[in-house]
Amino acid sequence: MAGAAGLLPLPLTLLSAEQVAEHAVLISWVAVAQVVLAVLAGWSATNPRSRRAGIYTTIAALLVKWVVDTYGVLVALPPQQAALTLADMILSVALLVGTLEALPRIVGAEAEKVG
Repeated sequence: MAGAAGLLPLPLTLLSAEQVAEHAVLISWVAVAQVVLAVLAGWSATNPRSRRAGIYTTIAALLVKWVVDTYGVLVALPPQQAALTLADMILSVALLVGTLEALPRIVGAEAEKVG
């Protein structure tokens, strides 16, 4: 959650005053979405066996975010803004890999408990 909150002011430093005025709502919603995703992941991690839906939702959201960020870095954004998106994308991929790496242990432990 600290990482998501830490990324909130960065887009504002890269945009001019006119661009900030035009994109303030979009920037705010992206920041809110990142905080919500961090809260969902943290909530799911407290009891992963019973909150698998939260884990799967986090994985799906991170995959969609990765696709959108990849498009932004490769096609849509100018270089300065693409660098910020690339840094955010690297952090998101690290979270996604960590979540995917832990998933077999969570599911395996539940299968042993049931079987």
